[in-house]
Amino acid sequence: TPDDGKTMRNGLYKLIRFDDGHEELYRLEDDPNEQNDLLLLPSLNLEAASNYTYLCGELQQLVGGSSCLSVAVNEPGVLLEKNWHIQPNPVNTILSVVNLSEGRLWSVRNLVGQELLRGISSAATFDLDVRNWPNGVYYFQAEGIGKCWVKN
Repeated sequence: TPDDGKTMRNGLYKLIRFDDGHEELYRLEDDPNEQNDLLLLPSLNLEAASNYTYLCGELQQLVGGSSCLSVAVNEPGVLLEKNWHIQPNPVNTILSVVNLSEGRLWSVRNLVGQELLRGISSAATFDLDVRNWPNGVYYFQAEGIGKCWVKN
């Protein structure tokens, strides 16, 4: 049936991936009856985006299937930059951050939100040595804009 699918949740959020490929995300504390799908919004706050990324990764690991959506992260008062990216993804040793404005405050967090590294970009392109980090999914954030990447 069209409503068949898989779900993954944590204490705050619930992600549903339907068999037809579409997904829905709910913040259960605010929306216990699952009436307001956050993925219909033009962008998510950092908390929602981080939880989506975590739940989607867990769901993928458990059942396989389609890849996670690219979600726009928008924090109030933050200007979003275009055309910046991280490479390669996945990475083994050196992660390059490309086309990020100089002087931007950035951080790297793991999936539970623990900050692992922080700095200020001193060049439009810079490298992070991640060769000794455990395998996993990480989140690079620069003043409200962010991208997930995989260390393997």
